[in-house]
Amino acid sequence: MEKSVERSCHGKVLRLVGSLLAPLGFRHVKSTFFIRRQEWVIEFIHLHKYRYGPCYRVHLGIRVLNDVFPAPALNGPNSHPYTCTESPNGSQYKLDFGPDQASVERCSGEIHRWCSEVGVPWFNQFHDPHALLTDAASPLLENDKARLRLAMGGESDPNAVRASTSLFGSADD
Repeated sequence: MEKSVERSCHGKVLRLVGSLLAPLGFRHVKSTFFIRRQEWVIEFIHLHKYRYGPCYRVHLGIRVLNDVFPAPALNGPNSHPYTCTESPNGSQYKLDFGPDQASVERCSGEIHRWCSEVGVPWFNQFHDPHALLTDAASPLLENDKARLRLAMGGESDPNAVRASTSLFGSADD
């Protein structure tokens, strides 16, 4: 596939995924990021398009708004194991596209399906911020947990919160 056609189709996938994820509460904010802001955290989905071809890996993450780390940490599950025949949930997801609209729509639908079937349940597991602090499966590092405790105790750093939201291109939240 020509690179210009691939770039065009990639843009179509991003727009379509944005519209498919909107009913789940996620909005397309910056290039390949889709976020859902909660009181203390930003839940995010990142679409990584491989350089070698027209296919994706989907990454999930939870960012404590009060965090000072200068980049989004991809601290959740990713779609790669789910594209294999021995998928963890028994469903295989086809996250590639061709030059035609039908393949763009199929790929976007598969990304949405993975986010609905794997991503949303994972985010829901940590919807209560106390689960992020106490659950053994929490994706947060100890420093993240400390920053979350501070925020929940009324000690959020407004500069850290602004920096966190601006990482995703959404400083207006």
